[in-house]
Amino acid sequence: GAPEPSVGAQQVMHQNDDFGYKARPQMLAEKKERPNVWKQIGAAEPSKAAQRVMGQNDNFGYKARPTMLADAKHAPVNVWNQIGAPEPSVGAQQVMHQNDDFGYKARPQMLAEKKERPNVWKQIGAAEPSKAAQRVMGQNDNFGYKARPTMLADAKHAPVNVWNQ
Repeated sequence: GAPEPSVGAQQVMHQNDDFGYKARPQMLAEKKERPNVWKQIGAAEPSKAAQRVMGQNDNFGYKARPTMLADAKHAPVNVWNQIGAPEPSVGAQQVMHQNDDFGYKARPQMLAEKKERPNVWKQIGAAEPSKAAQRVMGQNDNFGYKARPTMLADAKHAPVNVWNQ
């Protein structure tokens, strides 16, 4: 009493007509949603999150829309302000501005206008070593190769003898 195999085969082939190239056309609204593992476990679908991130990134870099200078409403983010530290460029600008008063950038000064530089030796009440050194060098100029020529007849006293001193 087994059914004829051709009848069973006909039933299976009729069931398969709903799939593959013989399937009837389906409208998109009719299409059944495929089971989604991410929904089943209650997590956000990674492809959608990735699409959101890529959409956000399109606002930056070479894909960003051109911004006219007049459209720029706020200054760019300043890291130094965010961490509460003074911006180093401001300090550098101040130092460079102070340095403009010296060197080749300094404005020309008349000699009468020039301020006297502070002298440490005067402040501590000591004789200035450079002036004492100049005096000693001036005294030494009277001897050696810098001494003025002396005629032998003009020599009134005998030369100094180190051995006699």
